Amino acid sequence: MPRNSSQKGFTLIETLIYSLLISFIIGTSLVAVYQILSSSNSLSAKTVTEQEAAFIAAKIKWALNDISAINSPAVNSSSSSLSVNKNGYPPPLILTLSGNDFTITKSGVPLIVNSSRVIVSGLSFELERTTVGAVNTDVVTALFYVDGKKYEIKRFLR
Repeated sequence: MPRNSSQKGFTLIETLIYSLLISFIIGTSLVAVYQILSSSNSLSAKTVTEQEAAFIAAKIKWALNDISAINSPAVNSSSSSLSVNKNGYPPPLILTLSGNDFTITKSGVPLIVNSSRVIVSGLSFELERTTVGAVNTDVVTALFYVDGKKYEIKRFLR
């Protein structure tokens, strides 16, 4: 049926269809934005975990540089802490786990190394000694978990 010139505008069906289209576009846009923000937060958390683990690994390597003695663990054994005499620092320098925090104790004062955003667990140190001829080579292996992800460091000492 042809329209009169006085009946200009949208019909009820057209209005409903356009409303549904606009709602669909806005809804999918919101879902897309939510997914982008969620993946960004997840990626940020993984980055924090990796950075914290790298920092702890660097501190362990630093503690094993320029040392005069390893107090614990004993040779060919493992321990949950590492105690060394580091040249230039009052002995001993102790690396251990205190709750969910990796700590370095220097001059009897424990310092927390990691941030509160991560959980450090399962810290262990192993000291292995191999002798070839008259040369002793010590290998210190450090194993720890940051937010459930395993990290391992090996350091060769002479």
